[in-house]
Amino acid sequence: MPSDTPTTTSSLVLKVDAQKLTVDQKWKTCEKKTACMLIDRENLRLFVGCRSRVMTVMNIETGQVITMLLVGDHVDATAHDPATKLILNSNAEGTATVIRRETPDKYSMLETVKRCRKQKPWRSILRPTSCTCLQANIVSSKCWF
Repeated sequence: MPSDTPTTTSSLVLKVDAQKLTVDQKWKTCEKKTACMLIDRENLRLFVGCRSRVMTVMNIETGQVITMLLVGDHVDATAHDPATKLILNSNAEGTATVIRRETPDKYSMLETVKRCRKQKPWRSILRPTSCTCLQANIVSSKCWF
């Protein structure tokens, strides 16, 4: 099998020509399964949450990996607040990893915080105006930070 042919275990991002309906490029993202993706259109960055406890930051035009940051176990959702430059990764272990964008090419991990015990990670959303996280189904009044 040629090396550029994806397998069922590949973690790839495909750059697609929407006019021609063709795949122009394939970029590897993670060592293990890709769990979630989010685009920062302003800075042309793609945040890829990986099951290998890593968030990969990529340039969406070139596919270049800008950086890889450690996050919690089994990341399952990513949120981004452009105003505060914070990226949150919700992790199945009951935590959220908080990352700050210093520049489009530099990111730093700020902290890992515990979520509400009964909170479902995929139901958490980021409120951009205040950078607080909410639950779709309120279980308690205390949440994230």
